[in-house]
Amino acid sequence: MVRNETVRMVIDDKAIETIVSMRMDLQDREYVNLPLYEQQLRETNMAIQNLLNAISSREG
Repeated sequence: MVRNETVRMVIDDKAIETIVSMRMDLQDREYVNLPLYEQQLRETNMAIQNLLNAISSREG
């Protein structure tokens, strides 16, 4: 019964349009946030490198 209902919903054009629309909205939000995530990654990598340099200079 669950399988049949799922198939019926997926075959429905309106359901497909809704799913595609929701996915496109999500994708748009992800692309908007991507530059922010990239900047945070660069900052995190720089902080890690600074920590490693500090540790290395104390050992030497």
